[in-house]
Amino acid sequence: VSVPSHCSLMKPAAEKFAEALEQTAIELPTIPVIQNVNAGIATDVAQLRQALTAQLYQSVQWTRTMQSLQDQGIQYIVECGPGTVLSNLAKRLPNIEKAFSIDSKSKMEDALNAVLVAEGKIA
Repeated sequence: VSVPSHCSLMKPAAEKFAEALEQTAIELPTIPVIQNVNAGIATDVAQLRQALTAQLYQSVQWTRTMQSLQDQGIQYIVECGPGTVLSNLAKRLPNIEKAFSIDSKSKMEDALNAVLVAEGKIA
């Protein structure tokens, strides 16, 4: 990692990010998105903006986030971006059937197809 992510050194950048985020049109996602800063799900846009900003300078709540996913019956994890560390960790969790790491459109399509096959939606 080339920046001091998830620590107080990122607070000045987070403040600038928050300003830019205020100028950006945002809607709540149509599916629940668990934020790694508090393992919660934003119920309004203000909470979403606050969590997105806080994720830059606060610790990742990995254990709580993964527990929240499992509590909701999530069986598939998709890690977006370069690297496979998080998806490899997720594979070790009980009740997680598959965890994917995607960094391209083709890998996203492969992950989607694997989930659809596992769920019996396609052969």
